[in-house]
Amino acid sequence: MPFWISPKHLWEFLAGVMTKADEARNGWLSMSPWPRLQVWGPAMAIFAVLAAVAVTPSWPVWFWYHPAAMLLGYVVLMGNATLVKKIGGLRATKIHGYLMGAASVAAAFGWYVIHSNKEAMGKPHITTWHGLSGLICLLSTFSMAVAGTGLLDPHIGMMKTSKTVRFFHRNAGRILIGSAFACSALGWSTVQKQALLPVVLFASPLLMFMKVLL
Repeated sequence: MPFWISPKHLWEFLAGVMTKADEARNGWLSMSPWPRLQVWGPAMAIFAVLAAVAVTPSWPVWFWYHPAAMLLGYVVLMGNATLVKKIGGLRATKIHGYLMGAASVAAAFGWYVIHSNKEAMGKPHITTWHGLSGLICLLSTFSMAVAGTGLLDPHIGMMKTSKTVRFFHRNAGRILIGSAFACSALGWSTVQKQALLPVVLFASPLLMFMKVLL
């Protein structure tokens, strides 16, 4: 008998792995979706505000709006959108979509700020790992927003009942948020001149948030 795995068996295996991982995470958190949102949603907002206040150069310097917009988009809005979706149901799904749309707008504004700031200073674009990973995250954000709306919106989604599409959307979203958090840490390291303590203080909450969101 030849040794091979059919697509159906591979899909069942991956779905089982993700289910077990979700059960393990839920046990570690010991919270149902609604209390989790009530606790961690505000925590992400507070973190974003504190981090924005700590950014140098500070407001009202034009550059400041770049990290502030990205913190709003990827931590506050995307983070809460993910927590809301875990509640389940039509209303939660629609709110999830609205928050993700708002996050995409915030990310676009953050990109505009850094692009225009570099143009004004005569600096080249995409010269660091932060810049490259940020561009990839931005394009992925737009792609996810369009695909999520067109395919999975409860009212207009063309493949809203497809378990396969839902599986890939859910896990692509996880990868996107994790990548955005890593990109943010790289940018923070640059702003803080690679000082160890500020980077640890910034990255540690992001790791905790990622644990909550997965």
